[in-house]
Amino acid sequence: MEKSRAVTSWNSHYQRSEIARPWCGLLAQTSLNQSMTAYTPTFLIESNKNANVVIKDVSTVLCSIRLNECEGSSIAVLESKGSKGYIYVNGRVIK
Repeated sequence: MEKSRAVTSWNSHYQRSEIARPWCGLLAQTSLNQSMTAYTPTFLIESNKNANVVIKDVSTVLCSIRLNECEGSSIAVLESKGSKGYIYVNGRVIK
């Protein structure tokens, strides 16, 4: 099991930048991190300092979460993009 990583940075300027209300919530699994909400149409988790969430020691782009509109409904799409680091969804590793 991989050791939990602490979020290095949570770019607060993204919190309310494009969408009036949050469309996605990320729940912290450990006390090292805080739960977060997504307000931008694309939410990036990566090692780049310009990401919504910055985590050291992961791929340049670990994953993105996108808001897609389809036939009047909204869905969240998680795309795993990196080879370094793990993504957990409801306790399961996503590759």
